[in-house]
Amino acid sequence: MQVEQRGADQDGDATGHGAVSSAELFDSEELRELSGYARLAELLKEAHGVLRGMDLELPDRADFVRRLLVITAASRHDQDDAMRRLERFLRAVDEKRGAATDL
Repeated sequence: MQVEQRGADQDGDATGHGAVSSAELFDSEELRELSGYARLAELLKEAHGVLRGMDLELPDRADFVRRLLVITAASRHDQDDAMRRLERFLRAVDEKRGAATDL
């Protein structure tokens, strides 16, 4: 007797259970919240990249890094507050970049 084994790509996952869509796992409010976290995560990733690429004096860099770490920590507890802080942070970064190009 030969037993057929299905792979993860054939009507289910590697455990043999049927595939479950995200709509079945989460209600609409949970999906909205998860998509908000995904957006926040993308913006945080962008902010870290922008900061890494900026040429700043040490005190300015330390201030921006500290602020970004606080925002990252806040994102674990309060998504809305973290998003507001991140928007303010990105405006400050843009202002700093603008000031550097004016010189």
